[in-house]
Amino acid sequence: MATQVMRNDSCPCARDELQDLFSVPDTQTAINKVTKIRKYPLTPDLNHDGPIEFYISNATTDFIDLANMTLHVALKVTKNNGDDLDADSQVAPINNLFHSLFKDVKLRLGKDAETLVTTSLPTYPYRAYLENLLSFGKGAKNDHLSKQVLWEKDTAGQFNSTKSVATAGDGGRQAPNNKGLEQRQKTIAASRTFELQSRLHLDMCLQDRYLLDGVDLRLKLEKQSPKFFLMYGEGNDAEDYKVEFTKAYLDIPFVTLAPSTYTRVAAQLQSSNAKYPLKRVVVRDMVIPDNRTSHVLDNLFVNESLPKRLIVGMVRNTAYDGRKNRNPFQFEHNQLENIKLTKNGEIVDEYDVNFPQRQAIAPYLDLMKRVAVLNTREDLDLPFNDYINGYTLYCFDLTNDHGADGNYFHPKAAGNLSLELKFVAAPTNHLSLVLFAEYDNVLEIDANRQVITDW
Repeated sequence: MATQVMRNDSCPCARDELQDLFSVPDTQTAINKVTKIRKYPLTPDLNHDGPIEFYISNATTDFIDLANMTLHVALKVTKNNGDDLDADSQVAPINNLFHSLFKDVKLRLGKDAETLVTTSLPTYPYRAYLENLLSFGKGAKNDHLSKQVLWEKDTAGQFNSTKSVATAGDGGRQAPNNKGLEQRQKTIAASRTFELQSRLHLDMCLQDRYLLDGVDLRLKLEKQSPKFFLMYGEGNDAEDYKVEFTKAYLDIPFVTLAPSTYTRVAAQLQSSNAKYPLKRVVVRDMVIPDNRTSHVLDNLFVNESLPKRLIVGMVRNTAYDGRKNRNPFQFEHNQLENIKLTKNGEIVDEYDVNFPQRQAIAPYLDLMKRVAVLNTREDLDLPFNDYINGYTLYCFDLTNDHGADGNYFHPKAAGNLSLELKFVAAPTNHLSLVLFAEYDNVLEIDANRQVITDW
């Protein structure tokens, strides 16, 4: 046998297959059972003008698994007078319909659910869309995400096309320019009732720690206008169609702890608060005026700490506000030639791009890297051709180690964050700049079930 030599500073080890040969897995004994409880809205009329609200009073000793709490809705698209759609009705929903139905979702927690723990902004559809777009691969989007939220990807460059919906011409269909719109139209055709079910894109619902017993919960879902989430063909009036909810409820997992575990948690609460580390997200918009070849957005976050990661994209202002023939999720490049983010006068990142010549590799690869898919086997179903044709987003990492996606906190920073945009030609329409900002934060709950936040 040939001589084998190991380094002096290397320790001998064995493979896991040998190390684990005489051990067995640990046994879970802290939880006795999980019971799924169904909760219905406060008012049975789901189609009034007001929000859909839920109130969960938790007077038991059970904890709540917010990460697996889901909202279930059944709905149909009809004419505005309530009649069913005609066979040739040229209407179809936008992508990610489930979350696009609501412009804002508010969550309150605590004794009597008195503390608002979400940011009140009418940007919930954009948060949910961007998180789904940048978190799931092609298989997930085509499979369970399609069933959960009606995710059917828009064909790049065809976001505003309505030629894929049913037409009366010779009993056939026009060529499907937007294949995603075509699939979504099939779901709503003839006003058939369909179901969607998903967890909500709220900070506390996207973390895994159980909500303490005795904490009440109030959820308010403010409805979005149909002109935002329904696209109509030519010849249709802006208010021709609407959505009717036929069912809505929450499925909430209540977790019963073993008595010894419950006693231990209750004792710890007398000396320390329960802590919930959050990746807190705030989505807002800023207007970019037309007829300017350059624009500077100064002090993006006034009187706030700066985010650890920032994703920005531009949509037409008319689409952002809701318009029948404009897709609100079409993030166009608008012939941008330079984008620069500065922090207290120092450049965070700057990109020189030429989209007509397909010269935008740097921001594309940085987006992939900063959502942790570059140089991995992960797949976002976001090829470069799609990126430059309706999926144009810029991702900036503001952490000291460029590790915004890491499973650890980063020091909070303050100061002036500015974004400078330069265009080849001045935009002829007002644009809405969508800013998706991520922060490290902690929510705490004390023994009296008072909620404390650090933002």
